[in-house]
Amino acid sequence: MKDTSMKKLSLTGVLLFFLACQVYAGSQLPRPVLVSPKEGAVFSNYPRTATLSWRPVHGAWKYSIEIQYENEYGNGKVTGEWFDIEKIQYSKKNHFYMDGFVGGQPGRWRVRAIDANGLSGQSSDWRMFRFTR
Repeated sequence: MKDTSMKKLSLTGVLLFFLACQVYAGSQLPRPVLVSPKEGAVFSNYPRTATLSWRPVHGAWKYSIEIQYENEYGNGKVTGEWFDIEKIQYSKKNHFYMDGFVGGQPGRWRVRAIDANGLSGQSSDWRMFRFTR
């Protein structure tokens, strides 16, 4: 009778090593490419809403969307400090409807693709926008 315990052990070891490497390395999903609104977009609408969109990422199960605003002194001068609007938002689609932006001030957003295992790819670059009122 053949002893196969070593073969099973080595196959299990290889599989565990592979999975550990995947978790350590993170997802191999590429950075999302942002589509709209364009860099530096200025909005004068109230209520403060906008649709954020990006190209779909192959292999993405969902996307995380970060939205931040830049603090202002009230006289139009910015402080250089960025604050999260809310918790990170999630979308299964390649767009997100942002409503209730905090004020007539600068904002920025970025997106990260997440695969079915919950592993995140790299974030897109930040994209700037501004509401005037």
